[in-house]
Amino acid sequence: MSGSPWEIGADTEFVDSVEEIKESEGSLYDNLCKKIEKIKEDPLVGDPKTGLLKGSRTIHVEHLVLRWEVRPEVNSRDHMEKIEEVYFMCLTHHDDMKTGFSSRSPADVSQECVIYFEEFDVGKELNELYNLDYVNLQEPNWLDTGVEVKGTIQSGGKEKLEASLPDCARVEYPQETLI
Repeated sequence: MSGSPWEIGADTEFVDSVEEIKESEGSLYDNLCKKIEKIKEDPLVGDPKTGLLKGSRTIHVEHLVLRWEVRPEVNSRDHMEKIEEVYFMCLTHHDDMKTGFSSRSPADVSQECVIYFEEFDVGKELNELYNLDYVNLQEPNWLDTGVEVKGTIQSGGKEKLEASLPDCARVEYPQETLI
């Protein structure tokens, strides 16, 4: 998934809907993934809402409507650098979209990672990684070829982690996440 200059968040309701769709047959999940990537690249696509839905935007994904908000609210591409967060709120049928969104219930959108060190004397490097607030790492596993550390990265931390890795390390993501 592509990196974004803004934080990406999602509501529990949205994540639950995506999981249900992921398990269903058909093209809906693939079409949803494409729309989400489009929104992550340009959060001002779609229709800005008014009234009870003011502050959010929507786009159709087959028979469903995907709703998200941009914080702070920005309505012009001339001000996209001001965007701090894109928050996916819900994915629902059009008839159910007319209700307001009263409170957030953020979902855990962390991503699994495995960091490999090609050296054995990496105590200092490990300590630096353990002190990062956006990474939760398990105990290291000493292999014949180096050191392996499994963990999770919070949303938006992937690029930061990759930038902070020493030359003797690489990171892999066993399972790509949608958000």
